[in-house]
Amino acid sequence: MKNLVLIRVPLRISFIGGGSDLPDYIKKTSHGCVISTAINKYIYILIKKHNTEFEEKIKIHLTNHVENINSTHNIKNKIIRETLKELKFNKAVQIIIFNDVKPSSGLGSSSSLIVGLIKGIFEIQNKKINKQKLFKLATKIELDNLKSPIGYQDHAAAIYGGMNYFKFKKNNVEIKKIKLNKKINNLYDKFYIYWSGRHRSANVILKDVQKNINLNFQFLDKIRNLTDDYFKKNAKNFSYSNLVNMVNDSWKIKQKFSKKVSNNRILSIINDLIRNGADAAKLNGAGGDGYITLCSSKKNLLRLNKKINKKYLSKVSIEQNGVKVLHG
Repeated sequence: MKNLVLIRVPLRISFIGGGSDLPDYIKKTSHGCVISTAINKYIYILIKKHNTEFEEKIKIHLTNHVENINSTHNIKNKIIRETLKELKFNKAVQIIIFNDVKPSSGLGSSSSLIVGLIKGIFEIQNKKINKQKLFKLATKIELDNLKSPIGYQDHAAAIYGGMNYFKFKKNNVEIKKIKLNKKINNLYDKFYIYWSGRHRSANVILKDVQKNINLNFQFLDKIRNLTDDYFKKNAKNFSYSNLVNMVNDSWKIKQKFSKKVSNNRILSIINDLIRNGADAAKLNGAGGDGYITLCSSKKNLLRLNKKINKKYLSKVSIEQNGVKVLHG
């Protein structure tokens, strides 16, 4: 076993298609699909061989607490516990998690954490794992073992990196990279994430979406078909206006999935962003609260900065790499 490995996993922004990647929808139709991009905001996972002189066998450092335990079954953090149990890993280690952004905020952090943990546990044991197996393991842990009512897109973005059109079918995922030339890539200088000021539970919102899956079918069909159309028409020539339209169209449809997707406070923030210069804005992830994706030209950003809390605004760009071993 290696002494130490350091894993970096990107988070993601979904432009359009979210909701159609839910298993309950995919089971009843031909496919779901999403256009998303991995971004230069990350989760870092350090896994170190733990020395035998320590009283505890496993030490886990998280943002808000530390755990000292002697068995994986006693780990309080359910994501780490279920990942290690699924991998049948009970060796003496320290696990330290670092975040670039706040957790439970709509950027796919729970799925990125699972992807990074699997990669790290394989790496510290000098084992290899391909992307297909990593995707199947990560989705099994989160959807089957943890019973999280989420879709498949977050794991795919964390593993494959870059900007992609993901097509989800009952037994597989198709990945089509959206390659941007340098001129078009510069358009992404106009993309930002804005912290709404509050966390939320994606599970509560997504359970409500799934509960109403039959009622939502027409909206899920609509967002899936729009996603397919955007990809077919623009895959070779994505423009800034395409992305603005995707974000705005996605937000309009997404609010119809559940009353819990949005609220008056969020609508007020998004309307203020649009009124003061943003070309598009939508709440990321399941909704409720968390990070807002917004698009703005540099000229309009100067006006926008006078109206918002600037410390909550972060510029983002495409991360071409998926989960990566930085040391090990």
